[in-house]
Amino acid sequence: MSGCGCIPTRHESCTARTVRGVPRTSTPSSTYLGLTFRQRKARTRNGRQFNSFLPAISKNALKKISAEVQSWRLYNRTGQDLIDVARDINPIVRGWMQYYGKFLPVEDVSALSRINAYLMRWICRKYKRLRAKRKAVRCWRGIVERFPRMFAHWIWDALRPERLVNRMTGAV
Repeated sequence: MSGCGCIPTRHESCTARTVRGVPRTSTPSSTYLGLTFRQRKARTRNGRQFNSFLPAISKNALKKISAEVQSWRLYNRTGQDLIDVARDINPIVRGWMQYYGKFLPVEDVSALSRINAYLMRWICRKYKRLRAKRKAVRCWRGIVERFPRMFAHWIWDALRPERLVNRMTGAV
């Protein structure tokens, strides 16, 4: 038996790692400081995949971020310019990205992608002529082309606003 108390198998010395063909019933995990440590896929320097116990943002932290973004009520800030909105939210979003995205930024994308949806709603409410979806998307693309680094969360590739526009319009 190995030091972890597992029964050695023919393929590997510890059954805590996944063995081919053996489904895992439950994945052990622990949450600490807003990060959930659980088994996730990792890659060696050679590109070979293996399972490792890695941290990423916890579900509770995602819920808190979503609630915080919703509490900003970006769509109701029609008296402000887009630059003012960016100035207000960028320091907070940058802090989330640095803290939660340090280990696995892919897990953090779902919460931050909602900000883009709220910004699209803000555009539609602020400018009456952009209430139609197609016109709002055209305006959004123009903003993204002119100011690609206006919002902190646009730095991550998965959160680039073109991808949001493509998801909203159904284009590829």
